[in-house]
Amino acid sequence: MSYSGILGSLGKNDVAALLFNGDQSQELTKSNGYLTNHNLSYSHKFSEREALVSSIRWIEQQSPIDYSIDQYYYEDLFGKGDMAGLKQHIENDLRYIGATTHYLNRQKNGDFFELAVSSAYQQQQLNSQLILQADQEKAGERDIYPEGFSNKMDLTVFQTNLTSKYTFKQSKWEWTPRLQIGLVHNRLTDFGKHSHKNNLQFSPGLVGKWALHRKGRLETELYFQQQNTALAELIPHYYTTGVRNFIKGMSNIATLSSSGATLTYTYGSMTDRFFANLNIGHQILFDYVGTESSLDPNFNLAQQLLLKNKRSSFYKTDLNYYLKVLSGNFRLDLGVNNAEYETVVAGLGNRQIHTDTYDYGLSFRSVWKSRLNIYTGYTIQSITYRSESKNTLKNSRGFLNIFLNMGKNIQCNLKNESYRFGSFLGQDSKTYYFSDLSLSYELRQHRTRFNMSAKISSIPAFSEMPN
Repeated sequence: MSYSGILGSLGKNDVAALLFNGDQSQELTKSNGYLTNHNLSYSHKFSEREALVSSIRWIEQQSPIDYSIDQYYYEDLFGKGDMAGLKQHIENDLRYIGATTHYLNRQKNGDFFELAVSSAYQQQQLNSQLILQADQEKAGERDIYPEGFSNKMDLTVFQTNLTSKYTFKQSKWEWTPRLQIGLVHNRLTDFGKHSHKNNLQFSPGLVGKWALHRKGRLETELYFQQQNTALAELIPHYYTTGVRNFIKGMSNIATLSSSGATLTYTYGSMTDRFFANLNIGHQILFDYVGTESSLDPNFNLAQQLLLKNKRSSFYKTDLNYYLKVLSGNFRLDLGVNNAEYETVVAGLGNRQIHTDTYDYGLSFRSVWKSRLNIYTGYTIQSITYRSESKNTLKNSRGFLNIFLNMGKNIQCNLKNESYRFGSFLGQDSKTYYFSDLSLSYELRQHRTRFNMSAKISSIPAFSEMPN
């Protein structure tokens, strides 16, 4: 029997300076929450090839957020023009308890059977309130709580899953069919109004492996998956996610279905001088959550809704080569992602979107037999969006990490990063620099480590947002 647990709290204050449509403003975001996570597991071996593994997990988390902005840009939305600013308070609480039991059986010929039964109860409560702040210098003015911009919701999900899989091994082949059947009960409460949805979910899959030759391996996976919509996709009324964005969820609980296939070829292993991976895949989202947007120069209202048939493909490869002369490993990363989906703009209807993403990266990691080692590299990403028009965004990232062993128990690390985000939709390109310095001292005999860190950043003071 074993137990693991986490108790934690988080307090965070973020300040952002903005230049929005020529007006300077300041955003404040404060959060102060806590998390408790406990897991108890028990294993019982019937024999060397047969075992039962059970676990129970309990999670409780609170994540309140306070957001405010000291300028008022929303006269066209709320019809009130003499307010001083806007603020929002969100309470997001999670309670979860779940239990899982696995039966494991490995046959003498290498075949492997697993059967699992799991049950979980999850309750999420979200309360939000948007407030238009009155000008304190004007007598008689009061804060306004706009209708349709507050939430008091409770989402309860009780789910029981039965999962089975069996691995067949023959010579150089290995096949693992699997099936998960889930019975799900959903209950959503919106200001005391209840809605229910009960459904049966099927998620079958098949994994195959083939040893082509001594260093070459091929692996493929086919799957069909059904899952619930998340709480963020069901929030009934508007809440703000930033200076100009307001969003609300779908009106009904839904089950999202998808299918996909992947193929991976691996040459060598990480201990070889040359090591490579090639991955290709395709996915179809038969149901997915998209948005219907109502655009205004000062705000964007987004309504989440259920859309059909989003398709995406990816092609990725990484090539690794150890160069003896430099005592280090070079890695080349190449990737292509394509996606086709639709979004909705109020008054314009459905719009078909096609995106192409190209990633290029080269890095070097040293394995010098000295106190100093480095890890450095540079990546470039190009994203093209096509709808009625075509737009391209190019971003890049460079990094240099230095590791210095200053003594038997003293380690110094310096992490440097630069990000460049290219110009897009009228916004100028910007470059950001970050440096993190950490110094650690370890008392091995007492199993104790002391850490000291310093962070430096160079960020453009204001973000100019277009009309």
